[in-house]
Amino acid sequence: MTGNPYIFPGVRLQARLGQRLDERDWQRLSSIRDAQHLIDSLLQTPAVGWVRGLDGGSAAELAEQQLRLRLGEQTEEIARWYPRPWRAAIRWTRTLPWLDSLRRQQTAPGTGELLRLASTPLQSLTDAQDEAALKQLRETDFAPLLPALGAGENLYRAWYDHWLTRWPEPDRTLQRHLADVGRRLRRAHAAVSRGEQDPAAASLLLLRPLHQHVFTPVAPFAFLAIQALDLTGLRRLLVDRLLFTHGAAA
Repeated sequence: MTGNPYIFPGVRLQARLGQRLDERDWQRLSSIRDAQHLIDSLLQTPAVGWVRGLDGGSAAELAEQQLRLRLGEQTEEIARWYPRPWRAAIRWTRTLPWLDSLRRQQTAPGTGELLRLASTPLQSLTDAQDEAALKQLRETDFAPLLPALGAGENLYRAWYDHWLTRWPEPDRTLQRHLADVGRRLRRAHAAVSRGEQDPAAASLLLLRPLHQHVFTPVAPFAFLAIQALDLTGLRRLLVDRLLFTHGAAA
């Protein structure tokens, strides 16, 4: 008799939940304005793995690339814990932390948001910088989001719609639970992106379905959505401080 294949990964996800920044961490980190001080502080927290190797002199582009690389590694690790039919949908979550960056691009084109998402460094401050970055992004995980980006449509909705195409035909009950995670994810990420809540507070929306369905395919999406909230907050703090540092030095 085959056991439940979701028990082992569910237990591991529960263990990882304890390795997050809490509300006090976010409040303290948000008050730090200096990039080096911020990184030094992060090195003393559960977020150490995201920033190890960076310093106050690091380029914002390097920080973006490091965060994307490490998120990709972690997401792939978690995807491999689950049955193969679910892996494509799980891998799609690695784009979540950068919806905030794409949203900024919609409201303020030409500010360099797309340049930092490009897979290789691009010459900045040129008239065609956004066009050059878009050309590269068409060959990346972000490609399904680019039509919504160009049309000024809701990026969270576009993300969710593409996520649906990657589901391996779950039954109706599971579809309902997954859709609930999607709705909660959209609300939580919008709140963090707009600066209305810190990631620890916003993640409360997603902790409930994670705990309720930890031994089902719902769990990796709730967990990775929570991790994406943390990374959205982290990258905003880190990149903004690094950009300020380099701008002040210019």
